[in-house]
Amino acid sequence: YGVTLSEVTHDAVTVTFNAIPVDDVPALAAEIYEYCPDTIDQHFGCFAEMIEMADETGEELPPELLELTVGVDFEDDQHGLELLQRSLAKHRQVALWWD
Repeated sequence: YGVTLSEVTHDAVTVTFNAIPVDDVPALAAEIYEYCPDTIDQHFGCFAEMIEMADETGEELPPELLELTVGVDFEDDQHGLELLQRSLAKHRQVALWWD
């Protein structure tokens, strides 16, 4: 894919892909999740809760975040993986971190 690393710290890195063929996005997202489960378990998989909290507090969420979630079935156990795939397809970037 060709990658550029940025925001490199002792426990995190942002990976930007030069190109991701559309057909490769699902497999790449699955590999990212296998390598760094927090990408979904502590980020994309938590979007429903984040949206709910924002609604309760009246906080406005960034439009790009809301755009990413349009049509996502948050009842589906795989919604976090779907959001990761959408983000990769749109931004060609992912943040990885380790606790």
